[in-house]
Amino acid sequence: GMRINTVMRELNKERVDVINWDPDLKKFISNALAPAKVTKIVVDAISGRTVAVVPDSQLSIAIGKEGINVRLASKLTGMKIDIKTATQFKELKAAGTTYITLEEALENAAKKTAEEAESTAKLTLDENIDTLFEKWDSLILESENDEPAAAVTGVDSDENA
Repeated sequence: GMRINTVMRELNKERVDVINWDPDLKKFISNALAPAKVTKIVVDAISGRTVAVVPDSQLSIAIGKEGINVRLASKLTGMKIDIKTATQFKELKAAGTTYITLEEALENAAKKTAEEAESTAKLTLDENIDTLFEKWDSLILESENDEPAAAVTGVDSDENA
């Protein structure tokens, strides 16, 4: 407290909040929203927003006076943060609202990429087989129209005569 008071004195009594930094984004967001007790953090990869779920009694603490707490937390973390109570979050999930976490989005992208690669490989294989059959058919047609000596040796039959 003495260090913070010294800093505040140097800043002409400007209020200072100290937040524990954490490399884990979810923990960092939770720390930034303190003193509210965050029960769940969902990073929605689709909307790029973060939903912080707090107990119903903690909503005003998480938002702060005139929204200052959530705005500061958003600036600190670089994320857009929506605060939802546990009841609101349950209602949203019951209504069919889905949140896709960053981990789920990456997993889905990896699966989709693997499926696309497999599909592309199958199409390429099918195209190659079709191309081979077309070439085979054209070779058979050419050999039926040419004399056997010309088809086998590639020498013009007039020169052999």
